[in-house]
Amino acid sequence: MVIHKNLPFKLFLSYMKWENMDHEDVLTALARGFPSTDNFKMKFRIRPNAALLKNLHLRLHGHTKEAHKKTIKNYMHTIAELTKEGIFVPGCAAG
Repeated sequence: MVIHKNLPFKLFLSYMKWENMDHEDVLTALARGFPSTDNFKMKFRIRPNAALLKNLHLRLHGHTKEAHKKTIKNYMHTIAELTKEGIFVPGCAAG
């Protein structure tokens, strides 16, 4: 007997409908690790976890204004080249 590969997802959707819950909100919360209605910014301001602090330190340590300008310049050049080739870059509609 072969079970259709989409059966678990269909069951999940049926359960969400039965519970009167939005499946996209549930999946987003699971992917993020916190619900979209959760006040993440307030929790972050109160007490960020050690892993997040370490990540911020590694990414920002020694970061200069000149390095930031260089990064943005490279980013804009890459976007221009990709756009010229017909490749859409998400988040760059206004740029």
